[in-house]
Amino acid sequence: MRHALTRARAAVAKYPQAVSGSTFSMRPQNRRWLARLLTLAVGATGVIASTLIMAQPAAAATRLGGVDMQRACDTQYPGRGLRAVVTDGSNAYSWRCVGGSFSGGINVNAECVTQYGQGAYAGLDNASNPYSWYCQGWASTANMIAAANWAHDRRRELGNRREELARSNME
Repeated sequence: MRHALTRARAAVAKYPQAVSGSTFSMRPQNRRWLARLLTLAVGATGVIASTLIMAQPAAAATRLGGVDMQRACDTQYPGRGLRAVVTDGSNAYSWRCVGGSFSGGINVNAECVTQYGQGAYAGLDNASNPYSWYCQGWASTANMIAAANWAHDRRRELGNRREELARSNME
C-alpha cells in the first residue's frame, strides 16, 4: 500500500502537465493538495478492500430443538381444548388448532419463544413436510444476556465511581 501511495505522489510531481492544461493549471500548493487527496483516496480504498477481504462470516444460528405444535395450540388458544392437526400432509404451513367448528392457525415463531425463550425463532427444513419445523436461535442466549447485564452493571459502577471522584475533587 505504501508503494502505491509513493508512486501516486511521484506521478503527480513528475507529470504536472497530466493535471494541468490550457483551461486548468495547477499551482504548487494545488499539486500538494491533489497529491494529499490522491493519497487519501488510495488509502481509503486499501482500507475498504482489506476490510472486505478479512471480513469474518456471520455466526450461524443454533438449532435449539423441535416445535411442540400441541403446546402451541394450548398456549395460543388457552382454555379451548383444541388439537394440533395437519390439514395437508405435503404442506408444512398446514398446521391448525382445531376443535368443534373452530380452526385457528399456529404462530410457530411465537411457540419457539414460548419453548426456548427470547431470541428463538422458527426454522423449516422442508416446506413440503409438516414435521420439519424446528426452533433456532443464537448459541448461549442465556450467557449472552448474562454478559450484557454484567457489562451494564459494570458501566453503572464505573459511572458512580467517576461521580464520586468528581465530587471529591470539587470539595
